[in-house]
Amino acid sequence: MSQINNEANNKLLAQRFFKGIAQADRADLMRIVSPDLTWAVPQSAVPPYAGTHHGAALIVDMMLGAVGQTFLPGTVEHRILMMVADGDTVVAETNMQARQESGREYNNFYVFIFEFQNGLISGIREHVDTAYAINFFSAGH
Repeated sequence: MSQINNEANNKLLAQRFFKGIAQADRADLMRIVSPDLTWAVPQSAVPPYAGTHHGAALIVDMMLGAVGQTFLPGTVEHRILMMVADGDTVVAETNMQARQESGREYNNFYVFIFEFQNGLISGIREHVDTAYAINFFSAGH
């Protein structure tokens, strides 16, 4: 497969990742990630998310749990603002918007760096405005 086709396929998988999170599609997420997936979240994030996590099932369940327990189903959207691919790496800048049951609107910006091996997402490094997230969630309690 040419590098251009490989990069295009990797970008499609990254797009599927965001769709899978928004639609809480655990089965599809598990199809597109490597069993030994890693997920690195800024140290300034709230526990249990801060730090590096290992294993596809654990990570997918953590991500879906965080979204599903926090936001109304059908309101989560990661708008992709920019996506670039270089070999086995895809970088996506996104704007996540979602709504809580109370009506509060979440609106935060992220950068995800996806690493690919054997046609699957093998690593995710997430960069997010943790101060915004902490303020948003602490104000909701």
